[in-house]
Parts: sequence; C-alpha cells; structure tokens
Amino acid sequence: NTTQLEVSLTSAVGDPAPLASLEVFPNPARETAQVGLPESGVLSVNSSDGRLVLKQVATAGLHRLDLRGWPPGKYVLVLESKGKRYEGALLVN
Repeated sequence: NTTQLEVSLTSAVGDPAPLASLEVFPNPARETAQVGLPESGVLSVNSSDGRLVLKQVATAGLHRLDLRGWPPGKYVLVLESKGKRYEGALLVN
C-alpha cells in the first residue's frame, strides 16, 4: 500500500519576478555605461560572485555608470520600483 503526496511550495517573501529587461549600453563597456531606467527606484549592481558594487536611488531616464575601478567581468543590474523588478546585464572589459 502506497500513498502519493503532492507538495507545492510557494513563498510570500523574496524577490518579485523580473518585469522587463533594462537597456544597458555600450555593452560590453570599459569606463562608462548608460542604463535606461523605465521608472524611478533603487538601482543595485552585483558582480558575478554576488558582491554588491552599487546601490542607489535613481530617477527614471538615462543613468550613467562610472565603471573606472570595476574589475573586468559580468555584472547584474536590478531596478526595484513600486513592487516591480527590472533586470539587466553588463560586461565590463
């Protein structure tokens, strides 16, 4: 005799699903890059190893990133605004 149990896990806590991609250019970049922010919110940038490189309140529109001093590699950009989440990627040479 066997009993089959179906388990469904949900989480009320955690990051919301990405709503859309952030436009980042030029990509790859060296000294500066720009990111198009569809709305104002908190912009975070993490390196590929998960280290927080930048976190700041940013307004909608084009936002300039000064990459001088950033080690080469891949970075993940996240904008969180009013419960929405936007993501983008940047490659620094």
